Amino acid sequence: MTADPSSFDYTLPPERIAQWPAGASGSRSDSKLLVASSSGSALTLSDSHVRDIRQFLRPGDLLVFNDSGVIPARFFVDAEGRTVEIFLLALPADETETEVEVLARPMDKLREGKTVVLSDGLFADVLGRTTDRSRLRLRLRSSSQATVRELVASAGIMPIPPYIRGGRGELRDRELYQCVFSQEPGSVAAPTAGLHFTPELLAELEQSGVSLGMVTLHVGSASFRPAQMQDPKLERGETEWYRVSIELAEKIAQTKSAGGRVVAIGTTTVRALESAALSSMSGGLAATDLMIKPGHVFQTVDVMFTNFHQPGSTHLLLVSAFFGASNMARVYQHALDNAYRFLSYGDAQLLVREE
Repeated sequence: MTADPSSFDYTLPPERIAQWPAGASGSRSDSKLLVASSSGSALTLSDSHVRDIRQFLRPGDLLVFNDSGVIPARFFVDAEGRTVEIFLLALPADETETEVEVLARPMDKLREGKTVVLSDGLFADVLGRTTDRSRLRLRLRSSSQATVRELVASAGIMPIPPYIRGGRGELRDRELYQCVFSQEPGSVAAPTAGLHFTPELLAELEQSGVSLGMVTLHVGSASFRPAQMQDPKLERGETEWYRVSIELAEKIAQTKSAGGRVVAIGTTTVRALESAALSSMSGGLAATDLMIKPGHVFQTVDVMFTNFHQPGSTHLLLVSAFFGASNMARVYQHALDNAYRFLSYGDAQLLVREE
């Protein structure tokens, strides 16, 4: 099925893009929450806050989060009198020397054979461009006993999106752009829906009879690219690695058999759960190029909690598939009309499909 581009596009005024999250001046869960409930052709919208999400959940529901951690993947170096941005595309090996692929801007300032200093004790030798010439190949070297991974973790800049302060992360973004429950580093963009949750809110939800579960999906740089740049036919998304454990799969089955709902926290969690449902799940890391678009029949997810996404993005295509393009148009218009903040550091929405 070919998706209608109008189902994942809208006009977003720049001033509505959040430059800091609620957690920068208060609690992460102070973010506004737009609750949208659909039943047939009826759509109900109500304004709330993330801290009050419990009232929209039921005992026996299962909330599933993405516990992938964000790599501080961005560096700025001097090359031929210009500042060049280097963006690692994956977690480097835990060794003193390793090869990686990166994005660079401007790329032509990093010529083959050149060596640049990424940080104290961390060097990058330029090996050349990839076959499609869209990325650079670098050899990262540590001049000490510290591994490349350790040096990147200590010296890299958090890769906040370019629409937030030009992508120039600050020291406090190391905390703000990381979920409190993140475990395994591997993402170059945050699973931003999870940023709204605090340890206190998670404990409160569990005490109310809601269960919590974790998947891992390492978010790639495609998160910043429009859907039709990834695949003009919208048939496949860019590959990301994910894990859904056998234990979680059993918990999902138990939840559904008992009449509970699976509530996916974020589109990356949705992609992991739906990919696992369509494959022979082993519980180990697996690759997915699943593009979720209108016409997708959801196998696992019953309710979705997510941020407000970029026009033309795969994330917006996914929520349109889940909640319907016409419903999403009304949800986003309500958010625009009622001072909601958009994108990675913005507010959230809870999409509930009633039977």
